[in-house]
Amino acid sequence: MVIRLRKGFLIAVSVCLTVLLVTAVLIRTAAHTPAVSAASGGAAEERDLPVIMYHQLTDMASHAGDYVLTAQQFEADMRYICARGYTSVTTQQLIDYANGRSDLPEKPILITFDDGYESFIPFALPILEELDMYAVISVIGSVAQTYTDHEDHHVQYSHLSWEAIGELARNPHVEIGNHTYDLHRLDGGRKGCKIKSGEDPATYKAMLTRDLTQVQDLVRQYTGTAPKTFAYPFGARCSQSAEVLREMGFQVVLTCAEQVNHITNRSADWLFELGRFNRPSGKTSEQFFKNILS
Repeated sequence: MVIRLRKGFLIAVSVCLTVLLVTAVLIRTAAHTPAVSAASGGAAEERDLPVIMYHQLTDMASHAGDYVLTAQQFEADMRYICARGYTSVTTQQLIDYANGRSDLPEKPILITFDDGYESFIPFALPILEELDMYAVISVIGSVAQTYTDHEDHHVQYSHLSWEAIGELARNPHVEIGNHTYDLHRLDGGRKGCKIKSGEDPATYKAMLTRDLTQVQDLVRQYTGTAPKTFAYPFGARCSQSAEVLREMGFQVVLTCAEQVNHITNRSADWLFELGRFNRPSGKTSEQFFKNILS
């Protein structure tokens, strides 16, 4: 009887020691395991997201300027970004990350083009395809309509027609964004789509909704999908415009504030005010990205 009690006691002690050992191993392993994404219930994390803003590209150095970059320099930029370990991402990846559905590459970067110049096709698209990178092209609806009604193909000044926009939208490396239909201007006392001083808020909101809806409808007509990204002309914005964008269902909003974005997988608020760095000519890739890429 005594022998059986001693044997039972020894077994119990052995089991307890085993449980303690396993628990210690699990605690030690957990302490050295990186936090998982929010999609699997892990801890919140933060990243830096630089966003670069391009406009027109050219094969003539004499045409380069603050909003025109040579095709050679654009290619150098893309290769420099890759060499520094950055990964080009889509806006859908950003949306999924902000809502805790998936993770992002360690060093994400977003490439954007404003105004919808036709020079994107020969000068940017082949490099993006070669390097497996992505870009958002935010188009001005009235300008796209002009080049649709009056066909004119000149790489130094032409804009994309609706047919060309539809073709680009079928390329997995390209996303089409909304840059207003007819508010990319500085006249009549209005700057871009910003509310005028003293303007009735209700009248303003109705005007902006009509303008943006024109682009949404036309892009949907030619591509099958309405844009989820909006780019402010000149970066001019106001609280009333932000309200309209949210009501219309836009999920990503691009500003012109030159700052690296600090993003998190626990909130989508940052998606509505992404800062961007305009890329002018006159600087090497290393000089331009010096204070942008970590």
